[in-house]
Amino acid sequence: MRLCIKKFALLCQKIMTEQTKSNSQMGKIMLFISGIGVLGLAATFLIFGQTLFGDGDSPVKNVQVTPADPSDQRVNKIIEDADLAGATKVDEVAPTFYLDDETGTQHSLEAFKGQPVIVNFWATWCAPCRVEMPEFEQALNDYADENLVILGVNREEEVEIVEQFFADEGLFDDELGNSFFALFDSTATVAEAYGVFNMPTTYFINAEGVVTAVHRGPLARVQLEDYMELTLE
Repeated sequence: MRLCIKKFALLCQKIMTEQTKSNSQMGKIMLFISGIGVLGLAATFLIFGQTLFGDGDSPVKNVQVTPADPSDQRVNKIIEDADLAGATKVDEVAPTFYLDDETGTQHSLEAFKGQPVIVNFWATWCAPCRVEMPEFEQALNDYADENLVILGVNREEEVEIVEQFFADEGLFDDELGNSFFALFDSTATVAEAYGVFNMPTTYFINAEGVVTAVHRGPLARVQLEDYMELTLE
C-alpha cells in the first residue's frame, strides 16, 4: 500500500514538473511575441515619429498611417502654430525658386505655370521618402495627359549620392521624359522659404500657381489621388 502511495506521489510530482516546464515554455513564447510587438511599435514611431492624430481643422494635411483615408484628415499635434508661422499654406501662391538639376541646368517653378506641379522635399537617407517614391512614379504615368510635373527637391546632398540612389532604386527612367526633375537645394534655402521642418513634405500646386494641399509625411496612393483631384479642379 505504501509503495502504491509512493508511486502515486512520484507520478503527481512528475506531472507537476512537466506542467511547470510547459508553463515556462509558454511564458517564454508569450514574452517573445510581446517583444516582437514592442519592437514593431518602436519601429513605427521611428518611421512615423511625427504622427499624432488630432481633429483635422488645419489646411495642412499630414501623414496617416493606416488606413490611408483622405476623408479622415488627422493633424499632427506636434505641429504648433509657431512651426507653421512662416510655412507656405493651402490657398497661398507658391513661392517661386530657381534650382539646378544634376547637369547644372537651372529650373524654376515659375516656368511650369499652367501645369499641375508636385513639389516634394526629400533626401536619400529619409526612409519615408523612399517609401513614397513609387507613388510619384505611378502618378507621372497616371496624370501624363494633364502634363503633371514633379519637382523632387533634394535637401543638402551631393549630386553623386542622388544619382546613385535613382540608379539603385530603378526609379524615373527615360521613358517618363522630363516630367520628373531632381533639383538640388544644397543650402536648404528653398526648404526654409517654404517652411519645411520635416521630410518628406509635399506641396500640390495647381495651374495658377496656388497651393492646393500640403502633406507632411509619406504619401499613400489614395491620398495622392485625392490631392490631385483638388489640384486639377
